[in-house]
Amino acid sequence: MMAEEAGKLPLRRLEPPIQKFIKVAIPTDLERLHQHQHNIEKFQRNSQWDKLHQEHINSSRTVQQLRSNLREMEKLCGRVRSADTEALEKLVQPIRDRASTAIQEFLRIHSDAVNRPDVPVIGKDSHEISTASYTLHSDGDTDIPGSPVTQTQLLLPEIPPEQNAAESWDSLAEDLLELNGLVNEFSTLVHVTGLYTPGRGEITSLDAGNIDDILNNAGVALVNFYADWCRFSQMLHPIFEEASNIVREEYPDATQVVFARVDCDQHSDIAQRYRISKYPTLKLFRNGMMMKREYRGQRSVTAIADFIRQQKVDPIKEIENLEEISTVDRSRRTIIGYFEKRDSDNFHTYEKVANILRDDCVFLAAFGDVSKPERFSGDNIIYKPMGENAPDMVYMGSLTNFDLSYAWTQDKCVPLVREITFENGEELTEEGIPFLILFHQKDDTDSLEKFQQEVARQLISEKGSINFLHADCDKFRHPLLHIQKTPADCPVIAIDSFRHMYVFPEFSDLAVPGKLRQFVLDLHSGKLHREFHHGPDPTDSTPGQLEENREVASSPPESSFQKLAPSETRYTILRDRDEL
Repeated sequence: MMAEEAGKLPLRRLEPPIQKFIKVAIPTDLERLHQHQHNIEKFQRNSQWDKLHQEHINSSRTVQQLRSNLREMEKLCGRVRSADTEALEKLVQPIRDRASTAIQEFLRIHSDAVNRPDVPVIGKDSHEISTASYTLHSDGDTDIPGSPVTQTQLLLPEIPPEQNAAESWDSLAEDLLELNGLVNEFSTLVHVTGLYTPGRGEITSLDAGNIDDILNNAGVALVNFYADWCRFSQMLHPIFEEASNIVREEYPDATQVVFARVDCDQHSDIAQRYRISKYPTLKLFRNGMMMKREYRGQRSVTAIADFIRQQKVDPIKEIENLEEISTVDRSRRTIIGYFEKRDSDNFHTYEKVANILRDDCVFLAAFGDVSKPERFSGDNIIYKPMGENAPDMVYMGSLTNFDLSYAWTQDKCVPLVREITFENGEELTEEGIPFLILFHQKDDTDSLEKFQQEVARQLISEKGSINFLHADCDKFRHPLLHIQKTPADCPVIAIDSFRHMYVFPEFSDLAVPGKLRQFVLDLHSGKLHREFHHGPDPTDSTPGQLEENREVASSPPESSFQKLAPSETRYTILRDRDEL
């Protein structure tokens, strides 16, 4: 800490150059941005698409200039000594808030006018809650103070997808989102500097010699995989330590909850073992087993502490009367265990499985006399699928065999075709395998059921090489526009390879035996990409004719879901695993 402070200066020495950015450079950029917004609304209202396209380009240039000025101011603020942090915060907060509001209002041109879900509503804590370029907000959540939605905004026509202005808006929106991340990242950097108290947090450093022992003996462990040179890791350190202090007071038993960290530069073998692809990564472990879902929430003391509290809540609800079974919510997958005693190996195995799959199923349990009518052949576990008329399924394996119990329960709780939302999009995208997606209206369960049946019938062998997903047409309107579709065209099936998107010819073709499977196989073989560029593969051509007659088509639509991947305004992304 002393070495870090050695090069720092008092605020009074740096305030004059900081004030030049606060009072002149940044306000000038914001005024210019406001004028761009006015012009964009005017051109879009009048359907002047060429002028709108040019205005989007000019706006991007202003955004880049504003970003440059903010970075320069950030460098100056980073040289201020920690003792002056509070005064520095008061100095920069007004212009930071003004910039954040300006970006928010600019983005609302489209987020409210045409209901584009790809443009998020940005609040003051968006650097904590936004996990990707897309952010989902609840229906009707549009009344943000200081940013009223006018009737004029709501009447703006949608940009036709074939117009250049549609593409230039997407580019501008991405620039604005990156700028917003910078604004709020700067806010966090200034704020946490004053909170950091070295040595207070009880964080366990993991290495090859102790990692298995510590994690295996911890009920719940949250592990921070970081690199010292990563600025996001640096920002997280004091927050992680403070959260650890709070949780330790509530759970003093060291084996109940463990906060730990891995320096990935020093222990690249551990980073590779857990497939770390970005810094910082917060992974959750239970009794040594890594959970599939890592922590992707707010990077704040309160949010991390609340997350751990949630993990300590018992996922199993006890049934007091068997009549309660008739009221089970059949819109959710439910596992019910009937046990003679709570203190038994059978129940302890069930409890361990429930903790791991708590986010995927509802878990219930009955004991003693309450469960006796269902224990005619001993303790047992049943699965109640979704749907009022779906029959129960009984677990036939050993109740004390964790591996069998977990595999059976996971098969029932995690569907073959999962729903993609803006909350889980980052997680799914980071798995790194292409998406086969059904876009359907929320209440169109028939199309979803047909899709699920055909995936199970034709593509079960492809599980692991492609993700089978379904998405709400209205919420994912933007990806549909990329493939020249609208919600009115749903149901629509498409593949997103993370480079391009390809459309399945017709939903009715789903009933053609093997058609869906061939669509996926054509992706893996490269045929989809090849045919998009050069037309259908020739079946009867001489070698000379092929090149002579070939006409190169435009590129297929770029990936839309790739934008849901971890954001560079929140993580340091490792482009190559060799960086470890």
